[in-house]
Amino acid sequence: MTMLVVAALALLQLTPSALPGTRARIEGTVLRIGSNEPISGAKVTITAVNLATGANVQTAGALVGIGLNSPAPGGFPTASAQALPLPIPVVMTDRDGKFVVPELEEGTYRIAVSANGYVRQEYGQRVFPGQGTIVNLKRGEVLKDVVIPMTLTGNVNGKIYDNNGQPAVGAPVQLIKVAYNQDGRPIFQNIGTSRANDRGEYRIYWITPGRYYLAAGTTPADFANQRSSPNDSTDTYSLTFYPGTTDLNRATVVDIRSGDERVLDFSVGKQQLYKIRGRVLVDPATGQFPVSADITIAAAALGGGSTMRSYGRAYNPQNGILEVRDLMPGVYLASISSPAGSAKVPFEIVNNDIDGLMFILKHSVSILGRIQMDGGAGLPASISRVFLRVVPLQSAALSGFSLSAAPLADGSFTLENVLPGEYRVVGPDEAGLYLKSVLFGGKDVLNRTIQIRDTDSAPSRIEIILSPNVGRIDGIVLDDRSQPLPGIQAVLVPDLNRERTELFKTASTDRSGRFTLQGVTPGEYKAFAWEALEAYGYFDPELLRRSDTLGTSVRVDEFSSQEIQVRVIPSGR
Repeated sequence: MTMLVVAALALLQLTPSALPGTRARIEGTVLRIGSNEPISGAKVTITAVNLATGANVQTAGALVGIGLNSPAPGGFPTASAQALPLPIPVVMTDRDGKFVVPELEEGTYRIAVSANGYVRQEYGQRVFPGQGTIVNLKRGEVLKDVVIPMTLTGNVNGKIYDNNGQPAVGAPVQLIKVAYNQDGRPIFQNIGTSRANDRGEYRIYWITPGRYYLAAGTTPADFANQRSSPNDSTDTYSLTFYPGTTDLNRATVVDIRSGDERVLDFSVGKQQLYKIRGRVLVDPATGQFPVSADITIAAAALGGGSTMRSYGRAYNPQNGILEVRDLMPGVYLASISSPAGSAKVPFEIVNNDIDGLMFILKHSVSILGRIQMDGGAGLPASISRVFLRVVPLQSAALSGFSLSAAPLADGSFTLENVLPGEYRVVGPDEAGLYLKSVLFGGKDVLNRTIQIRDTDSAPSRIEIILSPNVGRIDGIVLDDRSQPLPGIQAVLVPDLNRERTELFKTASTDRSGRFTLQGVTPGEYKAFAWEALEAYGYFDPELLRRSDTLGTSVRVDEFSSQEIQVRVIPSGR
């Protein structure tokens, strides 16, 4: 009896974290950097992470929130939503800046904090842009004394005038920076927007400290939707960069620091509108034109992407003439659709009308192909699509355009409605497989583009070979004192064929500074770890040129598994 009482008392004296079977939790404080002043009311978000891929774990709540798995009429989530874990509830800091996140399962997590007027950041994040430290929690573990210092944002405001010194009412204002997208193409990333009011005043607030360009004026993409009042004038303004130039190369970089309140005034000129004119032809030799044609024009947006407008009355079926008026200077893509064929023609308006354009209609073709596994193994059922991606042209409106097809059980597929042009075959994005071979017309085009012509009576077939014989790299990122660095992105960059963006691999280091890169295509690479790196910034050829001697060379063979050390590249190098 005495033994049972002693055992019971010992059990009661255990802390909750020591009790067998209890959940983990995180305890910490959010402070203002520099002053250590506690930040009350900050939102602390905990996100589960897939340790193998570094990606956030999808949750049922995220799907319901965007309408993909709305509750059924009875009020219950759909089956697919129920199969996913629920999101971890957001917690708020108290008046002392403290927070507790209870009831966590064993696993890997990111800790993110946001508050009005501060930069959203992750636990362990030291620079912007950058990543935080991934936290690994064991069953029942309590991670205490987590401190997250937050950085004040900056603001920019001022007045925009027209070339007569009057307020440029309604002029769009954008804060932008040059960045790269997931396809490796340079883009303007829109950081913040505003619009000049009736006094010409604008304000862009809560800006992450960094170096930017400030632009004002109307772009082709927002031209159609720029009016905020029925009493607005019809004025449009030339896209102008601070301090007053239309040439980006002559623009002044705006350096926004923590807590800044920058005042930047400048002028923009009123913009003249132009027109394009040309002929739509079925047969250039005879001058034959179609009896009807649908016209759409896509305009490239400054911050990436495009907008599209239809011009139903722009085509005259009596003479085959196409004319579109009131276009701003910019880069466009005209798409012509007709029973007689289709055409896509990029064009750029600088400071004058364009006459003499030719739109030659061509019929699309179908391309047959087959996708197989190396060695004759069966094709995984998870491979649902195979892609052809358009090679980027002058027109940014084509960014990301691709065609795809679903392979049958035997791996055969048909790509429909392929217009003549230049393409690159992009393999299925399938974990644990790599694109080993691509044949087009019997020729190896793995690292080349292919040309599709409407004159081909029997278009060549595409033969794709996938291999599961990928490599793996385990590594550690070290600082200049040979200490491991958590929360750093390790990047594997191919020595050759860098236009094949699928060859790039990334992973974030854990609390011990270690990372794992899986599914690596055999070849020669360099591994880098930059202290500060923009999203997809590793596609910047100038950055790679400057950093070339600072990377770690590594050769990856089929089935290979190896360990490497990577030295972090300090910010500014």
